[in-house]
Amino acid sequence: MYLTDRDRHSFLDPSPLRKDSVLWIYGDSVSEQFFWGVRPRPLCTHVFKWCGHTYNWIYQLKGDYGLKIN
Repeated sequence: MYLTDRDRHSFLDPSPLRKDSVLWIYGDSVSEQFFWGVRPRPLCTHVFKWCGHTYNWIYQLKGDYGLKIN
């Protein structure tokens, strides 16, 4: 059986919401997808006042790629 968001019951109690609460997600494309998934949900609309993300390229580059340090 598939449940929609409307059918799910959340155990998150938004009552401890602080006026200055922020959820910030750091990472690569996987964390960016996670951010866009939770952005419209109660985690970002009721539990935290604001949600944001920073995209970071976290993989090591191998080779020269034109980056020279003088």
